[in-house]
Amino acid sequence: MGKNPDSTKALVPMDQVLPMLESQGADLHIMFIDESGSMHGHGTTPQDSINEHIDGMQIPGDPREKFITVWAFGDKYRVLLPPTNVLDVEHLTGYCADGRSTLLYKSVYKVMRFFLEAIEAHGAKDNLNVYVGVFSDGGNNVAYEYQGKVQKAANMALKAGWELFSFGIGIDGQNLARLMGFPTDEFHAQTVEGTKAGVQRATQSFTASTQMGIRDPDFRPPTR
Repeated sequence: MGKNPDSTKALVPMDQVLPMLESQGADLHIMFIDESGSMHGHGTTPQDSINEHIDGMQIPGDPREKFITVWAFGDKYRVLLPPTNVLDVEHLTGYCADGRSTLLYKSVYKVMRFFLEAIEAHGAKDNLNVYVGVFSDGGNNVAYEYQGKVQKAANMALKAGWELFSFGIGIDGQNLARLMGFPTDEFHAQTVEGTKAGVQRATQSFTASTQMGIRDPDFRPPTR
């Protein structure tokens, strides 16, 4: 029997995940970017902004390994970048905002569940800091039955110590977070304007928050 094309395991072979799981100390960034047609007006800014985030992930003097994986969601969810050490990443390409739907809940649920299970199975929880960033300019409008599932996955992730961030691009970031079961405080749930500059500001805030915010209790992310 062939692999299920709707399976996250089919999209990410385990040999691409093992280096991260076997690290003695690593950070994993999981980024979800909206690829629905409403994002088309932002051109390549979402892709360019994620590339800037990748470039900024290495902190001088930080001995921890840095891994990133990037997922797009529109009519379906797809991997733009499998889990990769940032030292080995070439700049992201292939982003295309042409979806007619916003498959938000299912996308976030499927991917988060995959990594939760992989980390648990390999006993890697204590060696990994996981940061999730969801960037969307609209709410979920298909496969509503996954809302409860993504909320459950979010609860499991929070209990595992993950940091979950939501960025509403021209929409209420706190409401976006609430619907997924993500934290709704102003540090983790943010709203930016629905412009190219807003998209860039969202990813810059994710970069700043994941690099400094967890370590410095007085840090506040940049506001619009």
